[in-house]
Amino acid sequence: MKRLDDPQVHPWIDKMNEDLEAISALQAKAPHLHAVICFHAQQAAEKALKACVVSVGKKVLTTHNLFEILDLLVGSEMSQVDSMASDCALLSRYAVLTRYPMRRGPGPEDEVAAVEACARIVAVVRKLLAR
Repeated sequence: MKRLDDPQVHPWIDKMNEDLEAISALQAKAPHLHAVICFHAQQAAEKALKACVVSVGKKVLTTHNLFEILDLLVGSEMSQVDSMASDCALLSRYAVLTRYPMRRGPGPEDEVAAVEACARIVAVVRKLLAR
């Protein structure tokens, strides 16, 4: 398993950090943009999971489906990520839907839940990749 600072893993972590920074900036300067914040929460989690995929030597899929990414990790040293299924379920709805007009977009409560789910996934991934 490759670590956090590996040249193949680190670019995914950098992209994850960009999404986390976008969340912070939006919450500070444009807190009404709940859908955009939820989108970046999903994106940060996606990139964190893709860093795990690379760390176990598998090819990253071109997908936004967090469950497809989790499936790549089954049976690996990263199999603990299965515990994140409920957070992935919550975040998955923001991968595509937030890009299009909807009757009711995410509100403040949705944003809080998405950011918290993202934070849990990122924390687990950082811990796993730091070993």
